[in-house]
Amino acid sequence: AGVGAITAALAGGIREAGAMQDEIRRLEAIVGATGNTTGRTTEQMVEFAQELEGRIAVAAEEILRAQGTLATFGNVGGETFDRIIRDAADLAAVFGGDINSNAERLGMVLQNLADGNVEGLSRGFKFLGTETLNAVRALAEAGDTAQAQEVLLAALERRVGGAGEAAAQGVTGAYFRLKDAVGEGPPGVV
Repeated sequence: AGVGAITAALAGGIREAGAMQDEIRRLEAIVGATGNTTGRTTEQMVEFAQELEGRIAVAAEEILRAQGTLATFGNVGGETFDRIIRDAADLAAVFGGDINSNAERLGMVLQNLADGNVEGLSRGFKFLGTETLNAVRALAEAGDTAQAQEVLLAALERRVGGAGEAAAQGVTGAYFRLKDAVGEGPPGVV
Protein backbone atom coordinates (compact mmCIF):
# COMPACT_ATOMS: atom_id res chain seq x y z
CA ALA A 1 0.00 0.00 0.00
CA GLY A 2 2.85 2.40 0.85
CA VAL A 3 4.64 1.79 -2.45
CA GLY A 4 1.38 2.32 -4.34
CA ALA A 5 0.81 5.64 -2.58
CA ILE A 6 4.34 6.80 -3.38
CA THR A 7 3.98 5.72 -7.00
CA ALA A 8 0.65 7.54 -7.31
CA ALA A 9 2.13 10.70 -5.77
CA LEU A 10 5.10 10.60 -8.16
CA ALA A 11 2.81 10.08 -11.13
CA GLY A 12 0.73 13.07 -10.03
CA GLY A 13 3.85 15.21 -9.73
CA ILE A 14 5.01 14.18 -13.20
CA ARG A 15 1.56 15.04 -14.65
CA GLU A 16 1.67 18.44 -12.95
CA ALA A 17 5.17 19.18 -14.25
CA GLY A 18 4.05 18.14 -17.74
CA ALA A 19 1.01 20.44 -17.55
CA MET A 20 3.23 23.34 -16.50
CA GLN A 21 5.63 22.70 -19.39
CA ASP A 22 2.68 22.48 -21.81
CA GLU A 23 1.39 25.87 -20.67
CA ILE A 24 4.86 27.43 -20.92
CA ARG A 25 5.25 26.13 -24.50
CA ARG A 26 1.76 27.42 -25.36
CA LEU A 27 2.62 30.82 -23.87
CA GLU A 28 5.93 30.96 -25.80
CA ALA A 29 4.08 30.19 -29.04
CA ILE A 30 1.51 32.93 -28.43
CA VAL A 31 4.15 35.48 -27.44
CA GLY A 32 6.11 34.64 -30.59
CA ALA A 33 3.06 34.75 -32.85
CA THR A 34 1.86 38.12 -31.51
CA GLY A 35 5.27 39.79 -31.57
CA ASN A 36 5.24 40.01 -27.77
CA THR A 37 3.08 43.07 -27.29
CA THR A 38 2.91 42.28 -23.55
CA GLY A 39 6.26 43.85 -22.70
CA ARG A 40 6.97 40.75 -20.62
CA THR A 41 9.30 37.86 -21.33
CA THR A 42 7.97 34.35 -20.94
CA GLU A 43 10.28 33.95 -17.94
CA GLN A 44 8.76 37.05 -16.31
CA MET A 45 5.26 35.72 -16.94
CA VAL A 46 6.14 32.34 -15.41
CA GLU A 47 7.67 34.06 -12.39
CA PHE A 48 4.56 36.24 -12.00
CA ALA A 49 2.27 33.19 -12.29
CA GLN A 50 4.22 31.31 -9.63
CA GLU A 51 4.23 34.34 -7.31
CA LEU A 52 0.49 34.95 -7.81
CA GLU A 53 -0.26 31.26 -7.26
CA GLY A 54 1.15 31.71 -3.76
CA ARG A 55 -1.40 34.44 -3.00
CA ILE A 56 -4.56 33.14 -4.69
CA ALA A 57 -6.03 29.65 -4.85
CA VAL A 58 -5.34 29.24 -8.58
CA ALA A 59 -2.66 26.97 -10.04
CA ALA A 60 0.24 28.58 -11.91
CA GLU A 61 -0.74 26.56 -14.99
CA GLU A 62 -4.17 28.24 -15.02
CA ILE A 63 -2.56 31.66 -14.57
CA LEU A 64 -0.22 30.94 -17.50
CA ARG A 65 -3.22 29.98 -19.63
CA ALA A 66 -4.90 33.28 -18.74
CA GLN A 67 -1.69 35.17 -19.59
CA GLY A 68 -1.59 33.42 -22.96
CA THR A 69 -5.20 34.34 -23.66
CA LEU A 70 -4.62 37.96 -22.65
CA ALA A 71 -1.45 38.11 -24.78
CA THR A 72 -3.57 37.51 -27.89
CA PHE A 73 -5.07 40.98 -27.39
CA GLY A 74 -2.48 43.41 -28.71
CA ASN A 75 -3.45 46.42 -26.63
CA VAL A 76 -2.27 45.33 -23.17
CA GLY A 77 1.28 45.33 -21.86
CA GLY A 78 3.58 45.92 -18.92
CA GLU A 79 2.11 46.53 -15.48
CA THR A 80 -1.37 46.74 -17.00
CA PHE A 81 -0.94 43.17 -18.24
CA ASP A 82 -0.20 41.91 -14.71
CA ARG A 83 -2.96 44.08 -13.29
CA ILE A 84 -5.55 42.55 -15.62
CA ILE A 85 -4.51 39.03 -14.63
CA ARG A 86 -5.00 39.94 -10.94
CA ASP A 87 -8.34 41.56 -11.81
CA ALA A 88 -9.40 38.41 -13.68
CA ALA A 89 -8.66 36.36 -10.54
CA ASP A 90 -10.75 38.79 -8.49
CA LEU A 91 -13.65 38.58 -10.96
CA ALA A 92 -13.50 34.78 -10.82
CA ALA A 93 -13.58 34.85 -7.01
CA VAL A 94 -16.64 37.13 -6.94
CA PHE A 95 -18.68 36.14 -9.99
CA GLY A 96 -17.42 32.65 -10.80
CA GLY A 97 -15.88 31.31 -13.93
CA ASP A 98 -12.16 30.82 -14.07
CA ILE A 99 -9.23 33.18 -14.37
CA ASN A 100 -8.83 32.41 -18.08
CA SER A 101 -12.42 33.20 -19.09
CA ASN A 102 -12.31 36.40 -17.04
CA ALA A 103 -8.97 37.43 -18.61
CA GLU A 104 -10.56 36.89 -22.02
CA ARG A 105 -13.58 38.95 -20.99
CA LEU A 106 -11.38 41.84 -19.82
CA GLY A 107 -9.11 41.58 -22.85
CA MET A 108 -12.10 41.75 -25.20
CA VAL A 109 -13.59 44.80 -23.51
CA LEU A 110 -10.24 46.61 -23.40
CA GLN A 111 -9.60 45.76 -27.06
CA ASN A 112 -13.04 47.08 -27.95
CA LEU A 113 -12.34 50.30 -26.06
CA ALA A 114 -9.08 50.69 -27.96
CA ASP A 115 -11.11 50.46 -31.17
CA GLY A 116 -13.61 53.06 -29.87
CA ASN A 117 -16.20 50.30 -29.60
CA VAL A 118 -18.20 50.10 -26.37
CA GLU A 119 -19.99 46.86 -27.26
CA GLY A 120 -20.41 44.52 -24.30
CA LEU A 121 -19.51 47.16 -21.75
CA SER A 122 -22.97 47.46 -20.21
CA ARG A 123 -23.71 43.75 -20.49
CA GLY A 124 -20.52 42.51 -18.88
CA PHE A 125 -19.86 45.23 -16.33
CA LYS A 126 -23.29 46.46 -15.19
CA PHE A 127 -22.20 46.03 -11.59
CA LEU A 128 -19.86 49.04 -12.02
CA GLY A 129 -22.84 51.39 -12.29
CA THR A 130 -24.26 53.64 -14.96
CA GLU A 131 -22.12 56.65 -14.07
CA THR A 132 -18.86 54.73 -14.43
CA LEU A 133 -19.95 53.04 -17.65
CA ASN A 134 -21.04 56.37 -19.15
CA ALA A 135 -17.65 57.91 -18.27
CA VAL A 136 -15.81 54.96 -19.86
CA ARG A 137 -18.05 55.14 -22.92
CA ALA A 138 -17.47 58.91 -23.35
CA LEU A 139 -13.69 58.54 -23.03
CA ALA A 140 -13.57 55.65 -25.52
CA GLU A 141 -15.76 57.46 -28.04
CA ALA A 142 -13.52 60.55 -27.69
CA GLY A 143 -10.49 58.40 -28.52
CA ASP A 144 -8.94 58.56 -25.04
CA THR A 145 -8.38 54.81 -24.83
CA ALA A 146 -5.81 54.81 -22.05
CA GLN A 147 -8.02 56.89 -19.76
CA ALA A 148 -11.12 54.81 -20.61
CA GLN A 149 -9.23 51.64 -19.73
CA GLU A 150 -7.87 53.18 -16.52
CA VAL A 151 -11.32 54.31 -15.37
CA LEU A 152 -12.75 50.85 -16.07
CA LEU A 153 -9.95 48.98 -14.27
CA ALA A 154 -9.93 51.36 -11.29
CA ALA A 155 -13.72 50.99 -10.88
CA LEU A 156 -13.40 47.22 -11.19
CA GLU A 157 -10.70 47.14 -8.52
CA ARG A 158 -12.82 49.30 -6.19
CA ARG A 159 -15.63 46.73 -6.48
CA VAL A 160 -13.82 43.38 -6.48
CA GLY A 161 -10.13 44.15 -5.83
CA GLY A 162 -8.45 41.70 -3.49
CA ALA A 163 -11.22 39.10 -3.73
CA GLY A 164 -8.88 36.51 -5.25
CA GLU A 165 -6.46 36.81 -2.34
CA ALA A 166 -9.27 36.88 0.23
CA ALA A 167 -10.75 33.71 -1.24
CA ALA A 168 -7.40 31.98 -0.77
CA GLN A 169 -7.33 32.58 2.98
CA GLY A 170 -8.43 30.19 5.68
CA VAL A 171 -9.21 26.56 5.04
CA THR A 172 -9.67 26.98 1.28
CA GLY A 173 -6.22 28.49 0.87
CA ALA A 174 -4.60 25.97 3.21
CA TYR A 175 -6.18 23.07 1.29
CA PHE A 176 -5.08 24.52 -2.06
CA ARG A 177 -1.49 25.01 -0.85
CA LEU A 178 -1.37 21.49 0.60
CA LYS A 179 -2.75 19.99 -2.59
CA ASP A 180 -0.31 22.05 -4.66
CA ALA A 181 2.63 20.98 -2.48
CA VAL A 182 1.90 17.25 -2.60
CA GLY A 183 0.24 17.10 -6.00
CA GLU A 184 -2.96 15.18 -6.49
CA GLY A 185 -1.59 12.32 -4.42
CA PRO A 186 -3.23 8.95 -4.17
CA PRO A 187 -7.04 8.85 -4.35
CA GLY A 188 -8.68 9.69 -1.04
CA VAL A 189 -5.60 11.33 0.49
CA VAL A 190 -5.77 14.92 -0.79
